[in-house]
Amino acid sequence: MRRELAVILFAVCIVVLHQSLAAAHLAGAGNTTSCTGFNRTEDRSVTFWYSSLDNVTAEAANWARTNSIDPTDVNTSGASSSSSADVIVNDANYTTYCGYNWHSTGTTVGLARCTTSHVSGNFQGYCDQHNIYIDTSYFSGTTQFNQRALLAHEIGHTIGAYHETGTTVMVVNLPAPTTALGTHVTNEVNAVFPP
Repeated sequence: MRRELAVILFAVCIVVLHQSLAAAHLAGAGNTTSCTGFNRTEDRSVTFWYSSLDNVTAEAANWARTNSIDPTDVNTSGASSSSSADVIVNDANYTTYCGYNWHSTGTTVGLARCTTSHVSGNFQGYCDQHNIYIDTSYFSGTTQFNQRALLAHEIGHTIGAYHETGTTVMVVNLPAPTTALGTHVTNEVNAVFPP
């Protein structure tokens, strides 16, 4: 009887530890609207607005949504206006923005940030609207694979994915080894945003 109880307690500890480790790699609510932090969107239906994007950036964003994000339990679609969008994608030849030195003068090539968070209600602290910023000076000189990986990476942040190591698009430094979120991140996203 003691041995069975010990085995059951061990199994419960493994399940609890696994759940806490899974949640540790996704952002939750944080009321963060600064350039250095982020919090994830409030639900699994994420609408996008493209703010006068170059065709290359728009293609990479569409590809990343379809091939990297939509295979998870998150569903993406186009928004009817920028004010109703969960994510606004912007591109320009940035030199400095949010205190970062961008591609033409530094190393930053993309940024996702929460610009408006919910201040009350069921989604308090979750992001109501993200903005993604893509540096066109980087885009014009890199491969289509890297363009798609960058968009998948930044969109990954909007659904709560932190930087990871290994074979995932969420690595810190480019070029990413893949355009996929990876099994670990996908499983975490699906646990947070069930169908």
